[in-house]
Amino acid sequence: NKYFLMEYMKVKEFSQLIGIPASKIRYYDRLGLIEGERKDNNYRDFSKEDVLNVYHAQLLRSYGMGIEECSVAMHGSIDEIDQTLEQYVQKTIEEMEKQEKLLARLRTMQSYYHLFQNRNSPLHERYLGTCYEIVTFGNDLQISEDMKKEVQLLADHMPYSYAMVQVSQESLKAETEDLDVRLGVGILKENLDQLNLHLSSAVLKEPACIKEQLFEMSNPFELRRSDLQPLLDEMKERGIPYCDLTGRIYCSYEKEGKTVHCFGLAFPLKVFTEDQNR
Repeated sequence: NKYFLMEYMKVKEFSQLIGIPASKIRYYDRLGLIEGERKDNNYRDFSKEDVLNVYHAQLLRSYGMGIEECSVAMHGSIDEIDQTLEQYVQKTIEEMEKQEKLLARLRTMQSYYHLFQNRNSPLHERYLGTCYEIVTFGNDLQISEDMKKEVQLLADHMPYSYAMVQVSQESLKAETEDLDVRLGVGILKENLDQLNLHLSSAVLKEPACIKEQLFEMSNPFELRRSDLQPLLDEMKERGIPYCDLTGRIYCSYEKEGKTVHCFGLAFPLKVFTEDQNR
């Protein structure tokens, strides 16, 4: 049938006619999706059926299917193809939910930069939800193997987890300028539940209204007691005894050739137990 066969042409010419890169044409050819016979001097007798097969494969590929999956789908029954597409519908829904969570984290991160751009006072109050934290880096800390595994687990799930900073209660009680500054990782319970993660070594912290002091330093380990004076004065005024001051590293930026870390340290004003939250 003279209307069924196209004129002999090379792959490059064929690709230009149908708008698909020659490299993809050759790949589809190796998968057996093109039936046109090879002729002398690299010419092929591409058929109109070849065009349909290539467009069909390209459409399936555009949905994120792998080459092999495309090949199976193209040779399956209508019910089989429908099942394959349903799998990709569910996969796409999961990816969209993941991207929505990531977008929420990005907006939260952006709000942290705004917090440090627009702050008028070193102290502020805010609500902190239930969270889990593991302190891993500091003076004389003993870390179990289980803790190491959970630290890696949380580090692998940033930005849903966070880097935390802590000043130990013992160093505050010493009444000297030197402070025991520690680092670790933490995660809000709501993020932990969404990721379906399980922790056994982390310290559970009940939700609380906290008083927080914000800092911008190139090296948080150089924090001195005098730097904490606004927060310590607030504790003294409220009659709150020394405790571990804990916070998170919110964000970092570069200033005058140095990396500046923005973080907070806080003490709880009021802790809410689960029963009180119900």
